[in-house]
Amino acid sequence: MTLHDFFLLFYCFMIFISVPIGYRYVSIKTRKTGEFLPYLVSSLAFVLADGIISILIWIALTSKMNTFMYLGGLLTGMIFTSLCGFLLFFVLLLRRNTFLNDYEESSIKIESINGNPIDHSIIKK
Repeated sequence: MTLHDFFLLFYCFMIFISVPIGYRYVSIKTRKTGEFLPYLVSSLAFVLADGIISILIWIALTSKMNTFMYLGGLLTGMIFTSLCGFLLFFVLLLRRNTFLNDYEESSIKIESINGNPIDHSIIKK
């Protein structure tokens, strides 16, 4: 493998690593607080920021190299960033009810331990 191959492999890895990080962040925060939308938006912003930073690093590293490698990497970065954003968005929307049900179950356990009533009417399924 040449140096160009390692650049491209690391570049794609940096873009794809944001999806599991964003998923983990939303799942933990939603189970903890019961709010979904603010964490979804911040997770998608993280994926977009990671893609933009990766593209800027790609520009800095390959601007003096082969023109086709430079343009192909830009196109690859844009496509992978948008695919990662859509993938994360749809997976989190599909898992939303699971996260909120886990929050509701944990709040019921806390309620039974403390004896304090919690208003469950704000949680919508």
